Amino acid sequence: LFYHVALFLRSSSNPTALECYNRIQKIQKQGERVRGPHIIECNANINRVKIRQYVHFPNGHEQDFVVESTTKASELVTNICRELKFLLNSASGLSLYLETGKK
Repeated sequence: LFYHVALFLRSSSNPTALECYNRIQKIQKQGERVRGPHIIECNANINRVKIRQYVHFPNGHEQDFVVESTTKASELVTNICRELKFLLNSASGLSLYLETGKK
């Protein structure tokens, strides 16, 4: 069934079909999700907007980066290094601390 769905999505001229095809390719590579999508992801898909993750740096600088629902922390670190023009091998000493709302 997957093969036929992939062919259908690839042959469609609808731009959403290409997005769906790319998404199922990523899911096939990375594996299925452990949890369902967050409300922010749902709203971003409905409103056709990109998800922005704000990063606060120790020097007080703040910058936003576009992420997808499949973005991993290591990919975000690589994007930050690329944006700030760090050498990619210097990312090994960097860390991300995530702040979440209270449960």
